[in-house]
Amino acid sequence: MTFTRLVASISVMTPMGFLNLRQPALRSANCCTSSKYGSDKSTVEALCQTAAEFIEGRSWDLNLIVPVPPSRSGRRFQPVPVLAKEIGRLLGWQSCPDCIIKTRETDELKAIYDYQKRFDQLTGAYSVITDKVMNENVLIIDDLYRSGATLEAVANVLQNVGRARKVFALTFSRTRSKR
Repeated sequence: MTFTRLVASISVMTPMGFLNLRQPALRSANCCTSSKYGSDKSTVEALCQTAAEFIEGRSWDLNLIVPVPPSRSGRRFQPVPVLAKEIGRLLGWQSCPDCIIKTRETDELKAIYDYQKRFDQLTGAYSVITDKVMNENVLIIDDLYRSGATLEAVANVLQNVGRARKVFALTFSRTRSKR
């Protein structure tokens, strides 16, 4: 699966490329940061409502939401599974927090700027519960987009191993990259 660079705060990868939602009043990047690192749950509802409205405005045939597994398990609050569950509730779709499993620890990607090195670090790091995603149209949820390596690794596992029919991805913020 090939990805292109994102240019907006809330961004969605589709089989045809990326679509972007600009929401300056929401400041989704700040909301994600305070949620992830400060355990601030107050922004979850606004983020999910905005994402659900964005998704509803598209004619996508989706039926399953899959959060990207956390990169580190030690955080008190993991926002991505919560965001996925709430978006699923708002849209009437199933959220599957255990469809993708991180099978091994990886180095933190924050200090790795080369896309190929980031992708290599994630190769083989995920597995999928095939029964839950086979022939489904899946929306991957993650909090941030930097190079697309994580989304590509998860999308590849969903499509090539799990045999998902279509894979879309939505992120809530984009970090600067030194690419």
